Amino acid sequence: DWNILTGEEKWSREVAALFGSHDDLETTAKTYEDFFQRVHPEDSARLAEAEKQSLASGSDYNVEYRIMQDNGGIRWVNSRGKVLRDEANQPIRLTGITMDITARKEAEAAIQFAEEKYRSIFENAADGIFQTTPDGQYISANPALAEIYGFESPESLMTTLSNQIDRKLYVSPNRRAEFIQLMTRYDAVTDFESQVYRHDGQVIWISESARAVRDANGTLTYYEGIVKDISDRKHAADELFQAKEAAEAANRAKSQFLANMSHELRTPLNAIIGYSEMLQEDATDMGYEDLIPDLDKIRNSGKHLLSLINDILDISKIEAGKMGLYLETFEIQPLIEEVAATIQPMIEKKGNQLIIQTSEPLGTMHADITKIRQALLNLLSNASKFTENGTITLTVSKSEKAEGRRQEAGDRIQEEGVREKVEERAQEAGDRIQGEGGREKVEGRRQKTEDRRQGAE
Repeated sequence: DWNILTGEEKWSREVAALFGSHDDLETTAKTYEDFFQRVHPEDSARLAEAEKQSLASGSDYNVEYRIMQDNGGIRWVNSRGKVLRDEANQPIRLTGITMDITARKEAEAAIQFAEEKYRSIFENAADGIFQTTPDGQYISANPALAEIYGFESPESLMTTLSNQIDRKLYVSPNRRAEFIQLMTRYDAVTDFESQVYRHDGQVIWISESARAVRDANGTLTYYEGIVKDISDRKHAADELFQAKEAAEAANRAKSQFLANMSHELRTPLNAIIGYSEMLQEDATDMGYEDLIPDLDKIRNSGKHLLSLINDILDISKIEAGKMGLYLETFEIQPLIEEVAATIQPMIEKKGNQLIIQTSEPLGTMHADITKIRQALLNLLSNASKFTENGTITLTVSKSEKAEGRRQEAGDRIQEEGVREKVEERAQEAGDRIQGEGGREKVEGRRQKTEDRRQGAE
């Protein structure tokens, strides 16, 4: 209660406690100066103006301001009151109440801070952010979404696309319905990829992630989510796929070329090897012993070249996924002796000694004998290349673990063999036909020579 004429004030016990006074009286006598010096300096001018207007116009006094307590604390208060006037209509008293509104002000400040923070994120986010009603009405859109869709502003986007998302945005007319169907079933979607039209007509790829927002009663109110422009990623994936396809096509063409070239070369080589063997036999029969070493060189060179061509063909088959296994059961010991005899010249050339260690009868093996032989030759050849005047040891033994797995591996290999494509069988048959064509010619020539020999006798 403020006596405007004398400047005296009366504070209730609650107001005195709010202002930080420790007087424990029902009412405390104070002056207007006691009150005004407790008003926060930043709010004093606004408070004085509110008092002035109320005194001048007779309107109710209602103002919010901060006060500084005696202990240094700062509180927000709301003062409300009425101006009492004398018979001459002059203000004489201002009577009212003062309430502590600090908690409300702090809550309002927190809400304002959160809103400003959300607005900053919303406005400055790199991804598009949207809110739309189920029927396609835009509630909000941020600048990033407008930029992705090619609009000058969010307002322009919302005006153009509201209620026309399915017709003006998505390339596929059913895409919006598919989006709503997923939202209805799961209340959320993640990485929903679609092609959309920009405002200028350009088609781009986007990825949407959204959730359904419902009220307290569970009623769907709107969808909200984010949009990312994934056009660059899609184009990169397409280019990568095309490059992969091109590389695979080039590799297939290379493998086919190698296979074809190998086939073309094997036919004449088989003929050369066959004729050299035939000439060796003729030279032996006719007593031309001096020609046999040269003919033997021709035969060995031909076989070496044929081996190289077979290796090329094997590589091309591996790359083309057409490598086949020709399984048979064979004795291991003769194979080891044959390999040792074949590699011996190379071993001796480097001054090395080859030792074969076998601890017990080796028995048989069910495998592709040609590839087993080649693997052993490759191993011993490499050992000989990198060893001089040393000892190369080949140890051959049976393993219980290997014995236990042999049948399983054989079954698996046979099963894979059954699934070979018809075209692979046809290709391999072509290989054999071409190879046999050369051998048939040699056998024919050999038979003629034999006939001549018998006639001469």
